[in-house]
Amino acid sequence: MINVLKSENYEVRDRAALTLGQIGTPAIEPLLALLKDKSASAQSGAAQAIREMALRGIRDPRVVEPLIDALKDEDAMVREKAASALGNMGDKGAVNPLIEALKDENVYVRQEAAYALGNINLI
Repeated sequence: MINVLKSENYEVRDRAALTLGQIGTPAIEPLLALLKDKSASAQSGAAQAIREMALRGIRDPRVVEPLIDALKDEDAMVREKAASALGNMGDKGAVNPLIEALKDENVYVRQEAAYALGNINLI
């Protein structure tokens, strides 16, 4: 399933991310590796799978820094998916990087960063 996240077809990646999100913790290590992959498709698929896990209550703190790094990726889809995943992780350490992402040139990245900040409980 990890290799399927490298697909150029976004529908295939979406299905793989959903499936990996259901698998949970055993998928974390391979997903961390994919966040560093040279393929933007693989990186965005990994971020989406991490988001799916977080939605199911599986929040591994090891993914936060790689997702923050992905906010600086040259590919807008990677940045967008990373922002979305960070919002669902709920880690307050992502607040400042997400605030920076509000200045992104891509409207969808800015939108996901705003949504992510709204998901992080700052109180």
